[in-house]
Amino acid sequence: MSFNWYEYFDLAQFLHTNGNNLTKVTQESAYRSAVSRAYYAAFCHAREYVCKNYGFIPTKTGKDHKLVRNEFNRRGLNRTANKLKVLHQWRKQCDYDNSVNGINSMVQKAIMITREIFKALW
Repeated sequence: MSFNWYEYFDLAQFLHTNGNNLTKVTQESAYRSAVSRAYYAAFCHAREYVCKNYGFIPTKTGKDHKLVRNEFNRRGLNRTANKLKVLHQWRKQCDYDNSVNGINSMVQKAIMITREIFKALW
């Protein structure tokens, strides 16, 4: 049985909604995790979409993040590719940077963009 990548989106929404009510977890860590999970929900769903619909074969390496976007660009789905790129940049900020400016706004936008990607690729 394959994993339903939408579950990561559900988790992202939960972390965003409950970020200030979780014990032993700061709001910032919840929001950073929400951005990360939102990205992976969108990316993995998009990867499965291009595999199923266009015969894309993943390398199962970090290169797939760009290769999936390239596949969308080749198919004229530039908006989806651009949304994935923005989410990927935010995910890297949240996972690697010591300071993330505008995390409150970023998490809200990440959830909105992820929802749009799922809607476009359903």
